[in-house]
Amino acid sequence: MLSSSTASTDLSSSTNPSLDVLKHMIHEVEHEMEDYERSTGREVKEPQSSQGLTGFTLSLVSSLCRLVRYLKEVST
Repeated sequence: MLSSSTASTDLSSSTNPSLDVLKHMIHEVEHEMEDYERSTGREVKEPQSSQGLTGFTLSLVSSLCRLVRYLKEVST
């Protein structure tokens, strides 16, 4: 049986690569949003600095809100 300190170490080492992949993916989404904003003459929003899971979550929610706002503009 694993001790709690060993289990938490294994968990953190196994989630860090996944978090890095997610950060890379959100960076790509933010880049696409910036390209869209430039091509449509909108103000380009600076990406949020994302540190850790909280920063990633803030970046994700911010990008989703921008995307939904743009989709609403197009559909009306």
